[in-house]
Amino acid sequence: MPFLVLYGRDPPHLVYYGKVKTVVGTVEQYLEERDRMLQELKRNLLKAQQQMKTHADGYRRNENFAAGDRVYLKLRPYQQRTVARQVNEKLAPRYFGPFEVLEKIGLVAYRLLLPNTARIHNVFHVSQLKHAIGNRVATPNLPAILTEEMEVLLQPEVVEGVREGGRDKEVLTRWQGLPEYEATWEEFVVLNG
Repeated sequence: MPFLVLYGRDPPHLVYYGKVKTVVGTVEQYLEERDRMLQELKRNLLKAQQQMKTHADGYRRNENFAAGDRVYLKLRPYQQRTVARQVNEKLAPRYFGPFEVLEKIGLVAYRLLLPNTARIHNVFHVSQLKHAIGNRVATPNLPAILTEEMEVLLQPEVVEGVREGGRDKEVLTRWQGLPEYEATWEEFVVLNG
């Protein structure tokens, strides 16, 4: 596509020349040189692909889960930035659960048994899962206000305070479905907007 945009025509097809002889020596020399260049390009592309695969595979875990296994689910539910920015977003838990594995789908995906309140798809890549050891729940359950786009839909529940911040008035807002310590200062005009 970039070739077409740049030159206004489709790129020429690079066909392998092979062992066919031509009468014109210059053409034959050009075609043999092009074949050598194509072979070198293919070797370099394969070498680069192999290096990238080796590098990427170094970070992969070879994990398999069976139906009935319990796993933790890695999520990073960022808050909607237009409504609320959480002060302790980086300290929020990364893993939720444990949840039961229902089935394996394909080579690297698993269907989980999520609560009915979860509004996200229940199939996840193996890289987002880790084995749960024991029956103890060490992290919070999946937020009920999580959407399919992995955003938290926040609705203001109560205004707990008001302050004058520079030019704008700010209100301390407690959000539905979140604990009291997650209350944030929001601009009054944004909440009314």
